[in-house]
This record gives sequence, structure tokens and C-alpha cells, in this order.
Amino acid sequence: GMLCGIYDGLVECGWGDYTSVVTAETAGAASFAKSVHSGEHVTLEKIETIASTLAAPKVADGVIERMKSYKAGTYAVGDVSDPEAVQACVSFSRDHRFLVEPSCGAALSLLYNDRHKSLFDASCRSSSEERGTQRGEGPIVMIVCG
Repeated sequence: GMLCGIYDGLVECGWGDYTSVVTAETAGAASFAKSVHSGEHVTLEKIETIASTLAAPKVADGVIERMKSYKAGTYAVGDVSDPEAVQACVSFSRDHRFLVEPSCGAALSLLYNDRHKSLFDASCRSSSEERGTQRGEGPIVMIVCG
């Protein structure tokens, strides 16, 4: 669903050559991350997370194909713990006075938790090299949903 649209939109507007896509799922709902790492659709036997509202046992048709053909690269994180997702929701609420649920907290945890800092260093480095800019010059767009 939504990730197909993100890939398509980035390519259509000309950003697909240098804008990395970073995704995050909790460990108990990591169907996309497991699919990325195996190179094919993986179906989870069950969802085991409190962040279940956006969880899917299997990613939408077409997502893996788009990911494979996407030039700028995809970084799929599938090891966010439930407590990390909840803590990110609390931090986001404190910072922005806007409450989101743990499914959104999984993505936010990448920004609030230093454990994945090297991921952004790597994705920013490859994007910057493509654009010919200094690392860290470009914005980070976070889709806050859920």
C-alpha cells in the first residue's frame, strides 16, 4: 500500500536516484524487513506486538519489486522493541504535543533512539554522494501516521 506510493512518488518527482527510504517495524511485526532481507515476500505466522494497527502478516503486492528496482536504496529496520516504540510516542508527545500510537512509534524510535544512528549516517552519506552535497544538508522526512 503506502510504501508502494512512496516509492512511486519519489521516482515520479525525480528524487528516486538519491533519496533513501528507511522503514521501521517492531520485531513482532517485521514482515517488510524480513522480506527485504530474504529478497522475496515473507508471510508472518502471527503478529506479536502491541504496535499492531499497521502490522501486516505480508507486505502488499508490488512492494518488494519496487524496493529491488529503487536506485537510492532501502534500509529496513525490523528490530524495534515494543518499549522503544512506546518511549518514542512519549518523547514525540512531549516534543510536539501530539499523541501517536506505537505503530507510528516504531518509525519515530529511529530518530529518538541512538541505537540506529549509524543507519541515518549511512543513508545520508549515500544520498549526499549522489547529490554532490555534504552529508546532513538535506532534510529528513518522517511520515507520522497511526
